[in-house]
Amino acid sequence: MVNSSNIILKGDVTGDGKADFEIQVNNIHTLDLSDILL
Repeated sequence: MVNSSNIILKGDVTGDGKADFEIQVNNIHTLDLSDILL
């Protein structure tokens, strides 16, 4: 769980260990694994 007001989600789709994309989420207070659907 993340407790913050702004977070950045990073994802690696090629498997090389480097982030291939980033999504910034602003003004969020809690984020749990169940909030993310891939």
